Amino acid sequence: MSARRLATTGVAALLLSGGAVDALGQAQPSADPSLTTRFLFERIERLERQVESLSRQLDAATAGASREPAAVARERTPPPPSESAATGELTGLDAALVRRGGMLLPPGVAELEASATYTNASSDNISINGFTIFPVLVVGDITSERIRRRWTTLSLTGRVGLPHDFQAELRVPYTFASVQRISADSRETTESAQGIGDVEVGIAKQLYHSRGRWPDLLGRLQWKAATGKGEFDAGGDFALGSGFNSFRASVTAVKATDPAAVLATLGYTKTLAADKAVGRVAPGDALDVSLGTSLGLSPDLALSFSVQQRFVSETRLDGTKVPGSSLELGNLRLGATYTLTSAAAFDFGVGIGLTRDAPDYSLTGTLIQRF
Repeated sequence: MSARRLATTGVAALLLSGGAVDALGQAQPSADPSLTTRFLFERIERLERQVESLSRQLDAATAGASREPAAVARERTPPPPSESAATGELTGLDAALVRRGGMLLPPGVAELEASATYTNASSDNISINGFTIFPVLVVGDITSERIRRRWTTLSLTGRVGLPHDFQAELRVPYTFASVQRISADSRETTESAQGIGDVEVGIAKQLYHSRGRWPDLLGRLQWKAATGKGEFDAGGDFALGSGFNSFRASVTAVKATDPAAVLATLGYTKTLAADKAVGRVAPGDALDVSLGTSLGLSPDLALSFSVQQRFVSETRLDGTKVPGSSLELGNLRLGATYTLTSAAAFDFGVGIGLTRDAPDYSLTGTLIQRF
């Protein structure tokens, strides 16, 4: 017997017994047995109607209770991340991942970044472009000098989400640079210059969508044009850019483990040889690896940590390897991203050099606007 029928039977029994006693009590004054019997039957019919009404109410209440949890669950369950991303609305974690190459913008959504970076680097015998991290050969007496370089780079970066999991990227930098040279005989000279840096154009593609324990895979192709004056350009005293065209291909694996995401990147850069004032210079190719994570502390705030290592092979001058021109650049990067509105965010990052060839440190502030 079901719980509903037990409840119905119990209610009927209680009402019937109470009603019968009441009916008998009311029937006692009457001396006619037929009147008493008719009164009891009428009372039983009224009780049956009451039981049927209560049974219908119980059925309705039971059905409503069985449906309520599902309805409440649907109302309280947040939309999947893919749906929230498709709206283009910023969160701290999304902004951090897009900026660090771990997420693509939805189709039709665009971002514009305005950033300022201050970089400080020093070396004894090799001049390093610390911001673009490309090898620059120092020749002649300069090898005995201590060189201190400072860059302030203002840049605009645009991204737009395209159909079929593509994203187009463009970065245009403008650099203010100064170099201080201290020679072996304690002579000091300081020079400064400003101008456009190396313009970068890229395309990114989502190669694989995460399933189970497998991560997302993103591929990226980038072209860096030699629009900035480099160390070896005629009359160039120091670098505003690398001075060489280069092509970079990379693959990034991203695994989301709410409320964080882990990123690992493997990249290879091919730098094209070019004729310079000192001869034909062929900078070495570079292999870079990085491992990091972005942690969403709240919908508005995310923290990012990463370690990056870059290995650059020897530079060749007129086909001959230049001794000591290979580089190892290691960096620790820390960052925080905070959303200002539903379409704007601010990102602050610190880079710390871990190897002798790497810049000493860098500071970056970025304003992100999504459209």
